[in-house]
Amino acid sequence: MSEIAAPEYLYEVLNGGPLGFRFRRYEIAKKTARRIYFRMGNGLAFVDRQLIETKGLTYHRPSNRYLSLNRPELATEYSDSPNDFPAIQAQGRTSPEGDQVT
Repeated sequence: MSEIAAPEYLYEVLNGGPLGFRFRRYEIAKKTARRIYFRMGNGLAFVDRQLIETKGLTYHRPSNRYLSLNRPELATEYSDSPNDFPAIQAQGRTSPEGDQVT
């Protein structure tokens, strides 16, 4: 049987403000000689393969993002879930006992 290959990703570095630098990853769906196709939202997008492999970074104009083949070392993965950021989640909310959470 053939072994299942681990998924590959393109990475976007985000400035998380007080949370520090974060990154978002996009799964690579397909590689051709000229393009790397990746999943973005509900569809597929692509970048120039030769450009990103030689420079390590490329600008994806339709989404206004800089993408890299290499995972950022000093950034943590971005999540849309407020559960990952307890300080932000607590701002302006009340506890189950009715007390204001600060």
